[in-house]
Amino acid sequence: MDLLLLETISIILITAVAILLIFNKLKLPSMIGLFLTGIILGQFITSTDIITEIAELGVIFLLFIIGLEFSIEKFSAIKKYAVLGGILQVLITTLLVCILTLFISIPLNEAIFLGFLVCFSSTAIVMKLIQKQNLTHSTQGRVTLGILIFQDIAVILVLLLTPILSGKNLDVTTLPLTVMKLVVLSVIITAGAFWIVPKALHEAARTKNRDLYMLLVLFICLGTTYATSSLGISPELGAFIAGLIISHTDYSHQTLGYIQPFQDVFMSIFLISIGLMINVEYFIANILWIILLAIVVLLVKFIATFVTGRILKLPVSTIVAISILLSQIGEFSFVLAGEGIKNGLLSNELFTMFLAVSIITMSSTLFLQKMT
Repeated sequence: MDLLLLETISIILITAVAILLIFNKLKLPSMIGLFLTGIILGQFITSTDIITEIAELGVIFLLFIIGLEFSIEKFSAIKKYAVLGGILQVLITTLLVCILTLFISIPLNEAIFLGFLVCFSSTAIVMKLIQKQNLTHSTQGRVTLGILIFQDIAVILVLLLTPILSGKNLDVTTLPLTVMKLVVLSVIITAGAFWIVPKALHEAARTKNRDLYMLLVLFICLGTTYATSSLGISPELGAFIAGLIISHTDYSHQTLGYIQPFQDVFMSIFLISIGLMINVEYFIANILWIILLAIVVLLVKFIATFVTGRILKLPVSTIVAISILLSQIGEFSFVLAGEGIKNGLLSNELFTMFLAVSIITMSSTLFLQKMT
């Protein structure tokens, strides 16, 4: 095994433990401690590619668990809020950002792209907060989850639109093949949900072999994620689908107990990996601008979600809670930002600013949510 990788992971873990012990004594949120761990270690660790790839498993396992705890029946009960609410929230946020950025003479295509970057919220952070406070089955939790699921799906469309915004022509020659793959995948998922997965889990459970059952569950999660990723669909959505498939079986609670420890560990690494990307010198030099832009982002997203809630005729207290929960920039925006750099819609300096603002908004959500 690569000794450098072992050394890097060991340093990350012991640093995180030390910082979280201090944060626990001070009764500060662990999430901010994990961000700080990444920021500190970013000054010493030069290669973060492997850490980032490992960290992505945290988001995958989180979405898998969300799928396990969710069901089509529950989603059908709030589909109006999820679909209509998701569309309104994304469009209003993007429109407000476009209006603000056009005032500082940013080209329309770049303004629209910045709107897309801001409109997505953090599924990882929001769902962790909802889970901790046992709000998953409340109206607040279900509507929030519905909007987040819509955003995850919308990421696919935005990724397709990104080359067009940069002035490139869309390659439609691969469309028939993509459609065919999508149909085949849909058939496989349907067959798996109703016949293959329930029978496979039943046979694995009968053996009373924990290792066998665990490996099967991991294959279902990661295999479905790989299948959707091969079609250009976000791996997070694939993980959610995998969890949704198992949620219809008699083994959803057993599976949840096995997967939860994986999710906790990898999610911590994911939050650390975000901190690793921060340029401390740039952050300090532009701290006032970063804080100002973070406040603007929080206000824009709060207003957009609040207006959405009023249109949906939700109670004001519920609207305020949801608006605060969705006020931060999400992890999927980092993926989109990478595509923006590739297509010339985002400069490296603007990406660094965007990353710093994102961490401020993510961290502030924890404090703002306690005020509701």
